[in-house]
Amino acid sequence: MKKISLLAFIVAALVVSVSSCKKDDDNGNNNDDHNNIDTIQNNPLSQQLGGSANVPSDAAGAFYAVDNVVISDDLGTADTTSIGFGFAWFDSYTATKNGGDVSCQSVNLDITNPFNNAQTLAWYYTLSNFIFYDQAVAAVDWNVTGNSANSVPAFSYTDPTPFPGINWFNIPAVIDINNSLTVNFTNTNTNDGVFFTVAGDKGKFTKAGAANATSVTFTSAELKQAAYEGGYQIGIQVMPVKISSHTVSGKKYYFVKQRAFAKGVVTQ
Repeated sequence: MKKISLLAFIVAALVVSVSSCKKDDDNGNNNDDHNNIDTIQNNPLSQQLGGSANVPSDAAGAFYAVDNVVISDDLGTADTTSIGFGFAWFDSYTATKNGGDVSCQSVNLDITNPFNNAQTLAWYYTLSNFIFYDQAVAAVDWNVTGNSANSVPAFSYTDPTPFPGINWFNIPAVIDINNSLTVNFTNTNTNDGVFFTVAGDKGKFTKAGAANATSVTFTSAELKQAAYEGGYQIGIQVMPVKISSHTVSGKKYYFVKQRAFAKGVVTQ
């Protein structure tokens, strides 16, 4: 049997992102338009770390709290692993500026290129044991020291928006990729969108769903973009996403929360 690391599948392999035309008012309150995250979008975070919302064009910056939860089978024992990521950029994700020191949950983010490609773009990034996976932990604390030369104000903000969520889904231990695969789940929090990925040794395939999605079906052709037949392990991921905004000194910053749920199956 050929196996991939499901943890590596989440951390290094994943998806493209979806775009939201949802707008939030300036005090950070969310409105109820959760139906428009449906456009595949390419940015380095989307391509490498499990996807993210494409923030509106009026953004002066964006902050991402990403939770990756993986259930893998270790010699017959289910093992759950959770890893938290923090990201930030200022001015533009394609030409981000230095905004001073940035911390998430009191952990400083490095200025680096976390994306495994030739791009020179430096984002704020960290990998940590953030407690994002705890359903009771909704608030995420951000602190920015600012950089007057780049017109980035200093501020602290606690994003109170609940993390998006679904219940864990069940999938067969072995699948025939010559047939379609349907994954059913239940939304447990208010989401702005949900998107889905199958990834394996061959590649990956992603599709986006509506905020109230409760199932996804991967066709045989889609499964075969990611998987080989004959005992190879692939990962199935369901990721809900949530986006809100907060205005500081007349500048609108967007705060993205997303939680990826992934399990592995074996092909036949």
